[in-house]
Amino acid sequence: MINSTELYGEKTMLAPVLAYLAGGIYENAKIIYREYIQNACDSIDEAVRSGSLPSHQYGRIEIWIDQNTRTVTIEDNGIGIPADDFIYTLTAIGGSEKHPDKHKGYKGIGRLCGLGYCTQLVFTSCVKGETVESILTYDAAKWRQMINAHINHEKQYTALEVLRETATFSRREIESAEFSFFRVELIGITKDNKDLLDKARVEEYLSFVAPVPYRNVFQLRTKIYEHAQNLGLRIDEYNVFYDGEPIYKEYKPTVVTSKGEDTIDDIGFHDIYYGDKLIAWMWYGITKFQAVLKPENKERSIRLRQNNIQVGIPDVLHEHAPFSEERGPHYFVGELFVVDTSLRLNAPRSYFEESPIRNELEQQLKFYFDINLTTIYKNASKIGSAITDIAKAVQLGQDIAEVQLKGQDVPEELSKRFDKAQQTASLKHSELTKLSDKISKKVESGEFQPADSVIKNIIGRVETPSLSDILASPKVVSTGMKTMPKPTSNQTSSKSSPPLGNPPVGIASRPPRMVSLDKVKEVIIRNTNEDVANLLIAKIEEEAN
Repeated sequence: MINSTELYGEKTMLAPVLAYLAGGIYENAKIIYREYIQNACDSIDEAVRSGSLPSHQYGRIEIWIDQNTRTVTIEDNGIGIPADDFIYTLTAIGGSEKHPDKHKGYKGIGRLCGLGYCTQLVFTSCVKGETVESILTYDAAKWRQMINAHINHEKQYTALEVLRETATFSRREIESAEFSFFRVELIGITKDNKDLLDKARVEEYLSFVAPVPYRNVFQLRTKIYEHAQNLGLRIDEYNVFYDGEPIYKEYKPTVVTSKGEDTIDDIGFHDIYYGDKLIAWMWYGITKFQAVLKPENKERSIRLRQNNIQVGIPDVLHEHAPFSEERGPHYFVGELFVVDTSLRLNAPRSYFEESPIRNELEQQLKFYFDINLTTIYKNASKIGSAITDIAKAVQLGQDIAEVQLKGQDVPEELSKRFDKAQQTASLKHSELTKLSDKISKKVESGEFQPADSVIKNIIGRVETPSLSDILASPKVVSTGMKTMPKPTSNQTSSKSSPPLGNPPVGIASRPPRMVSLDKVKEVIIRNTNEDVANLLIAKIEEEAN
C-alpha cells in the first residue's frame, strides 16, 4: 500500500466522485482505448518537444489484447514519468498540469477510466537512463467494492481512504533503460465488458477514433493534407499498432448505397470562422449521391474530431447541428476538425461544453448543411433519376431494334412502353439541361454557393466516358446526352443526334410492324457506334444476298 503522505488525494474528493471517474463517465467500454491513446499521444508530443524523440515519426503506441488472460495492454515510447514524480503524477486526480492549448487530455481523470472494467489496473513507467521501473497497481475489484458500499450507505469513505486501500506502489530494478516508456495494463477484464477483448470490434473502433493516418488506397487524402497545410495546420497523426499491425483510418475510394456502389470522385471543403478566427474546417466526399449510404459503410456521416481524435459517437455532430432531413448526413462521408482550443470537451468527451463559440459553430454548420450539402444530394438525386429514365428509354429502343433486326413484328406492348419511356426521358432531359444552364450562369457570374460548383461537376461527369459506359449497353452506347457519331458516306441517313438541350433521340416513337431494309440500317446507325453499325450492316447485306 501507499503511505498517506505520498498521496495527492488527502484534500480532494469523496468516494462518489471516484466512482464517477472509474467507468461511470463513458457511454461504452471501448472508450477506454481512446482515453489511454490520448494520454499516449500527449506523452509522445512531450518527448518531441523535449528532444527525447527526433519527431512524431519515431513515436509508437502499441496495443495488445490477450484473450487467454483477459488482459489489455497499451504502451507508448513517449516522455515517460521519472521515478521521483511517479506517485504524485498518477494519484493527482483532477490535479493535472496539462493545458488544453498543448495537450489532448487536460482534466487529469482519464487515467483511472480502466478501473470499472478489470480486476487490476497497473501503470508502469521509466525514463531513459533510469535503473528502476516504477509500478502502481490498483485493486480494481476492491475499488468497486468500497465505492458500492459508500453509495449504498453501508460505509462512508473518503477519496484518500479508497486510494490508500486499493493502490500499491513498487519498483523493479533494471539495467539502464534504453528508452522511456509508459504502460497501462487492464488485467482480468470482467465478463460484462467482453467487448474490450473483441479484436475485430476494437480494431474497427480504433480505425475511426484514433489519430492515425488515412490508408494509401484513399488517394484523395492528399487533397485533405494540402487543404490543412494551406490553412497553416497539421493533422495530428501517430503510429498506432494493434497486435503488431498498424492502424489506419478506413476511408476508401468507393461506398455502397441502397442503389449499388458509388465512387468518391472528389473532396469538398468548408472552413468555419468566428470573426476572423478559424475555429474548424471540414472535408466531405463528393460522390454521385445516388442514394443514402448503407450502414455497412462504417465511415458514413461527417465525424467530429478534435486533435484528430473522434469526439463522441459517429453522428454526434448531426445531433447538435442537424440536417433539415434525418437522412441527410448518411449521404456523406467526411470529417470536421475543430481547431479552436477554447472549445472545451465535457468530461466524457462526448461533446463540447456550452459556450458562445459552440453555439456559433452549430449555427454555421446547420446553415451550411441546409444551404449546401442538402442542396447537393437533392439535386444529385434528380440528376440520377434523369439518367435512369434516359437509360431506360434507350434500352427499350435497343430492344425494339433487336426485334426488327430479326425481321419480327414489334409487340404493341413494347412499343407503348417505349413511347412512354421516351416521353419521360425527354422531360427529364429538359429538366437536366435547364439545371445545367442555370448553374453555369451562376458560376460564370460569380453569384453561386459551393453546392452549385459540386452539382455542376456532377452534371459534367454525365458526359464523361465512365458515365457513358454505365448508361451504355453492348449495342446502344449513347443515351442522348451526347451527339451520335455521324454516318459514313455509304450509309442511308446523314442525321446525327442533337446536342444536350434537346430530348434524347431513339428510334421512331411508334415503329411499324414491317420495315424496309434501309429503315433497319438507319435504326442501327442512329443507335450504335460507327464500327458496330458497319459490322451489323455488312452482316445484314450478306444475309440478304
